[in-house]
Amino acid sequence: MELDETGNLHVAHLGRRQVLVVSPEGKVIRREPDGNLTTSNVAFAEPKMDKLFVTGGNPGALSRLDLGVRGLTLLPAPGQVDGPSPR
Repeated sequence: MELDETGNLHVAHLGRRQVLVVSPEGKVIRREPDGNLTTSNVAFAEPKMDKLFVTGGNPGALSRLDLGVRGLTLLPAPGQVDGPSPR
């Protein structure tokens, strides 16, 4: 799953050959065809974070969707350490 800059959630839908786009209100607003029966994960990438990469397949596949929206960049808060907290 990935969030875009408008708050929509992009969800790989295994067995449906598509990526669902779900609004912040929880409604499916779009179904983006991927063509891969075993669509399993999505990630925004490229320098502008405007390409959605989709994984799936047997033994494995990678496809790209150009959706015209940028992914939300999630970074740790300033001063937050990546990984488990020290005990």
